[in-house]
Amino acid sequence: MSKRIPSITKIKAALAYRAFTTSFSFPIVTRTTRARLNAAQQFWDEHRSAVTMLKSPKRALLHHFQGHSGASARKGQVLLVHGWGSRALHMSAYIRELLNYGYDVHALDLPAHGENPRGRIYWHDSVNAIVSASREIGPVHAAIGHSYGGMMLGYSLVASKLDSRISDELNTQKLVLLASPTRLSTPVKLFTRMLRCSLEERGAFEKRILADTRFDSIDELSLSSLWAETVPSCDIQIVHGKQDKIVSIADSQYLAKTIDKASLTVLEGVGHVRILSDERLVSSVVASL
Repeated sequence: MSKRIPSITKIKAALAYRAFTTSFSFPIVTRTTRARLNAAQQFWDEHRSAVTMLKSPKRALLHHFQGHSGASARKGQVLLVHGWGSRALHMSAYIRELLNYGYDVHALDLPAHGENPRGRIYWHDSVNAIVSASREIGPVHAAIGHSYGGMMLGYSLVASKLDSRISDELNTQKLVLLASPTRLSTPVKLFTRMLRCSLEERGAFEKRILADTRFDSIDELSLSSLWAETVPSCDIQIVHGKQDKIVSIADSQYLAKTIDKASLTVLEGVGHVRILSDERLVSSVVASL
C-alpha cells in the first residue's frame, strides 16, 4: 500500500493543477449586478474603438477605448487587467472615468477569459499576454490590475526573471493593485485547502506550478521577494478593502511593509468586487494617476 502513495499523490496533484488552471465565470447573483453588467456592455458597444487578438499568446484580446476628443489633453495610455474568472468588461467603471480624464484605455482579456474563454489559464501565459499588450500599444503611463490581474502586472515588471521565454518587461510610470494577492502561495494554499490536499500532495502541486522556472519554492514567487531583487522604477499604489473575504488584506499589508515605494490605502466597508464599482473610489484612483 505504501508503494502506491507517490503515484496517488501525483495523480491528485495533476487533477488539482488541472482544476487550478481552469477558469470559470462568477455567476450574476443579483438584479443590481445584472443591470450594471448590461449597462457596461452597452457602454462597450458604443465606445470601444478596436479589439486586437494578440500574437502571443493568441488567446488574449486587447480592447481599445480612445480618449474623449473633448477632454483637455491626452494624458497617455492606461492598461487594465481583470482578475481570475473575470473579464475586461468588469473594469468598465475605470474605463469610463479614465476616458473622461483624457486617457487612452486598453483593457486586456487574459487567455481563457472574456470574449475568448476557451483553453486553460497559466500564470506565465498571463504575464506573456501583459508584456505583449504593452508592446502592442507602446508607452504605458499607468497599469491597473484587479485581484489576480494585479499580481500578474507585478510579475510583468520583472517578466524576464520569471520566464526565459519572455525577453521584454512591462514598463509603466505607475502601478495600481486593487485587492490583489501579492504572494502566489496565497491562492495555492487556499485552493489546496479546499481540495483537502495533504502536505505531500500540495508539494507535488507546487512543483507543477514551478515547472520551467528558476524557482525552487512557491514562496519565491511573491512580489516582495521579486521586487527586492529588482526594484521597480514606477510608483506603486495598493488599494484593498478591509472587508475583502476573497483575498486577505494581509497580502497587501505585507507588501507595503517590505517595499518602500509601495503605498497602501485601506478601505472600510469595501469587499473584493465592490472595489470595481464604487464611484468615489474609482474617481479617487484615476485622479491619482
